[in-house]
Amino acid sequence: QVDCTLLTFGMAHKIRVAGYRKLGEILYGDNRTFRLEISTALHEGTTFSEDFFTVGNEIREVFDGNVSFLGFLADEEVSHRMRAADALVAFFPLGVRENNTTVLSAMSHGCAVITNTDGYSPNWMVHGNSIFDIDKMSEFPSIAEIEEVGRNAKEAVSPYSFAQLSKIISQ
Repeated sequence: QVDCTLLTFGMAHKIRVAGYRKLGEILYGDNRTFRLEISTALHEGTTFSEDFFTVGNEIREVFDGNVSFLGFLADEEVSHRMRAADALVAFFPLGVRENNTTVLSAMSHGCAVITNTDGYSPNWMVHGNSIFDIDKMSEFPSIAEIEEVGRNAKEAVSPYSFAQLSKIISQ
């Protein structure tokens, strides 16, 4: 049992350890316990390289070994995990983009997202409001703050649903 469960999922080759190191620095001074759950998949035609296992070991060190590798999960299980997690963690080479399906999916589930932004990230992704920007964090948020950002995230992405797309197409 832990105080806070974090989730990350996506393609194995896209996991960036630098963001997890920053997160580890923030978590180091926190007296709560944390677990990271990781679900990964492979792009067609790729394999798990040694790099993936090295990254996995580095991430495990950040969380003092409190990491669960979940393997590839069906969509229904990923959805369940997003609802159960306190926050989704996803880092990108430059910053999150409007077309990142992992982040948008988590936000649509009301799951707070800890990520990194840059000048090309959507202006509706606002640190402390609809997401948490790892580069603007000095301490890990409270559960109440995480829940509020999750609610705001769900509202922020509501215009980007398939229902809204079908309305636009049918006009």
